[in-house]
Amino acid sequence: MNRLNRRRFMALSSAGVASAVLVACGNDAPTAEDVSPTQIPDVAGAPPTLAPITGTPDSSGGSSGGGATGGGSASVSIEAGDIYFDPTEISVTPGGTITLTNAGQLEHDFAVDDWGGVLIGPFTNGGSGDFTVPADAQVGDSFEFYCSIPGHKAAGMVGTVTIAEEGAGGGEEATDEEAAAGGGGVASVDIEAGDIYFDPTEFSIAPGGTINLTNAGVLEHDFAVDDWGEVVIGPLNGGESGSFTVPEDAAPGDSFEFYCSIPGHKAAGMVGTVTIAEAGSGDEAAATGEEEASPEDEEAAAETEEGTAEASPEETTDEAAAAASPAEAGAAGASSVAVDAHEMAFEPSEFEIAPGGTIELTNSGVLEHDIAVDAWGGVLIGPLQGGDNGSYTVPDDAQPGETFDFYCSIPGHKESGMVGKLTIAEGGEAAGAATDEDASPEASPAAVGTGNTLEIAANEWEYSPSEVEAAPGDTIVLRNDGAMAHDMSSEEWGEPFIADVAHGETGSFVVPDDAEVGSTIKIYSMNQGAEKLGMSGTITIVEKTDGDLVAGASTPTASPEAAASPVASPAGEEASGAAGGGKTIDVKAVDLAFDPSEFEASPGDTIKLTNEGQLEHDMASETLDTMLIDVLASGESGEYVIPDDASGEIEIHCTIPGHKEAGMVGKITIV
Repeated sequence: MNRLNRRRFMALSSAGVASAVLVACGNDAPTAEDVSPTQIPDVAGAPPTLAPITGTPDSSGGSSGGGATGGGSASVSIEAGDIYFDPTEISVTPGGTITLTNAGQLEHDFAVDDWGGVLIGPFTNGGSGDFTVPADAQVGDSFEFYCSIPGHKAAGMVGTVTIAEEGAGGGEEATDEEAAAGGGGVASVDIEAGDIYFDPTEFSIAPGGTINLTNAGVLEHDFAVDDWGEVVIGPLNGGESGSFTVPEDAAPGDSFEFYCSIPGHKAAGMVGTVTIAEAGSGDEAAATGEEEASPEDEEAAAETEEGTAEASPEETTDEAAAAASPAEAGAAGASSVAVDAHEMAFEPSEFEIAPGGTIELTNSGVLEHDIAVDAWGGVLIGPLQGGDNGSYTVPDDAQPGETFDFYCSIPGHKESGMVGKLTIAEGGEAAGAATDEDASPEASPAAVGTGNTLEIAANEWEYSPSEVEAAPGDTIVLRNDGAMAHDMSSEEWGEPFIADVAHGETGSFVVPDDAEVGSTIKIYSMNQGAEKLGMSGTITIVEKTDGDLVAGASTPTASPEAAASPVASPAGEEASGAAGGGKTIDVKAVDLAFDPSEFEASPGDTIKLTNEGQLEHDMASETLDTMLIDVLASGESGEYVIPDDASGEIEIHCTIPGHKEAGMVGKITIV
C-alpha cells in the first residue's frame, strides 16, 4: 500500500474514534449533515488526527464558530490543541466574547499583538478563559491571532479574527445553510497539501461547494485546475490555508485534474481528480473523510487488516524494526545510542546501553525538547531548539540490569507521551545487533554490524551517492536529508530493507554475511513515483576490508579524523577541501539539500551549482549579502566566483520558500 492510502486509512480510524468519544460523552451522534472533518497537519511522531467539528457549541447550544467570511457572532469559541487552533478563522462583533479552551496536553494561550499581546491564558489541559473584543473595533478590520508559547506559532498555531456586524451571515444560520446546500455531493471538502502529496487525491463536490486547502508541509504549495483558471488557491506557505468556491455552473459528472503548480511538484506526484456530483449524492462519505474505495484500495485495506501490508512508521512491527533500524529495536550494551526527539515522541523510546556509553539526542521537531532521568539528576541534555543536538555519558558505575525512565521535562510533553525506558547492559556488543529471533530472514539475514559503515543520503528524488561498494558485514546507513520520509528496498534484501526514515533521521542495515562477492544489488524507493523520478542505485558486493569507509568508497579513509571532517567529502574532482585559486568546485542542488553542504574554497575559485532535483533551487548568502547563483530549473547549472577579498566562513542557503527551513543550508570556508 502506498503512503497516501496508509494515511487515508489511518484518518478513517481516527474518525471512528472521534465519533465513539462523542457518543460516549452523551452527545447525539453527529449526522452526515452536521460534520465536515478537517485533518490536522501531521505532527512528527504522532498519528494523524481529525480536528474537532468546526463551530464549538456555545452555552445556548448553537454553533459559535464561523469563518471570516461569515457574519459576526457575539460569542465565539476556539479550541487550542497540540498543535492547532480550531477554527483558525473567526468573525466576531465589536464587544463580542472570544472563549479559548485548551484541549491539548501542552500549555497554550491566545495572543493578538494589536490588542496588547497575550489576551487569554496561558492554560494547561482543560483550562479556559474569555476575552472581550474592544467595543470600538472597526467592522471589516482583520487581526492575526497566535499562540505565544515558544515554537507554537512557528508550528502553525495562527489564525485570523475579523470584525463583522452581527447577523451578517455566520453562526448557526450559515452552518444550516451549508448543510442544506450540500446534502451530499459535498458542500465542503478539506484537502491537505504536504511534501510531496495531496490527501485526498480524489473527491467529489457539488456545484457551488467549497474546497479548503491546508499546507501541512514545509514547502510552498498551491491548488490549480486549468479549466477553472489555473491556480485557484495559494500559493500557501507551511501552516497556511485557503479556499475556492466551485463554479455554480459546473456540470455534474464532469471530472477535472487538479495539481500543484510549484515547479517540480506536479512531476513529483502532486496531482489528483475532482468530480462534480449532484448535491446529496455522497455526504456520508464526505463527512467521514472517506473516499469511494476502488478495488485496489479495498484489497489494500484487507491486507492492512491482515497485517500483511507495508507498515507505516507508527505501525512498524518488531520484525521490521529489527531489520530496518536495529538501534531503534533495542541493542544490547550499545556504546552509543542516537535518540531523536520530535512532536511528541522519542525514537527509539526503549533501548539498552552500556555503563560509560553515550546518549546522543537530536531535536528534529519545531518545539523545544530535552531528555531527563530523575535518578541521574533530572535534565541530562538540553533543552534543545529544533535542529540542535547534545550528548550525555552514562555513569560508569551504572549497574547492568538497572532500568530507568526518561522523559522530556518541557511542560506538557511528558503527559503527551514523550517518555521512554533505558536499560543498562553489559558492554562489548555492537550497537544495533539484532538477535536471531528478531532478525527477519528476508530483511536482515545476518544482522551483525562487524564491518565498515557506509552512509547514503536520501533527497527528493535521489540517493547520494547512488552507486556504492560494500562488503559482507558492512553497515549501510540511510540518512534522510529530504522533506519526505524515505526508504531503501531491494528484491534480494526486502521491500523495504530500511523502512521509512523521517526528515533528519537515519536508518541502518547490515549486509548479510552470505552476500555474494561480485554481485550487484539494485536499490530503489518504494514511495509512490520515487523510483521513476530517479530514486534508485546499486550496491556492489566486494571483499571485506578494515577501517571506516567514506560513502561509496571501497578503500579505508586515511584516518578516523579525516572521515569525520566536514570537508573530507570532495566537492567534485577539483575540490577536495583545499581548492586552489581558479579551480572549479562542483556542488549539486538536490531536494532539499546541497551536496556537499560544507566545503573549502579559495578567492578566485568558481562554484558551479547544478540542480539535480525536481524543484527549483538557487544559492544565496546573507554573509555576502547577495544572491550567488540565480534560480535554476531542474538540470540547469550556474556559476559564482569567490571574491578576492573573501575570508572566514560564508553561510549559504536556498531562498525558495520553505527550502532553507527544510535544511537546504551550508557553509563555505575560505582558505
